[in-house]
Amino acid sequence: MMPGYTINDLMVLHFAREDFKISDQATNSVDTDIRYYGYINRAGEWYIMQEDRTPASGVDREYRFTKGGSNYSTGWAGREGLSYDTYDAVFG
Repeated sequence: MMPGYTINDLMVLHFAREDFKISDQATNSVDTDIRYYGYINRAGEWYIMQEDRTPASGVDREYRFTKGGSNYSTGWAGREGLSYDTYDAVFG
């Protein structure tokens, strides 16, 4: 295991759809329990996974997603203002 990472952290870093590679990671500027992970593929398609470490639903962590077909840098810069939904709703 990599020093300083929990098994959950490693699972999040390696959770990627086929052909997408992790590009960025950041913590929300207001709520540090929310983290963002940006993934991009060679064609320029991207998605951002939002991790909430204190969801109201009572589960340990909650993951939501958003995606785009181009302009990853714009999507990443505006990540806190984007709409996120469940995996099946975004990719289904």
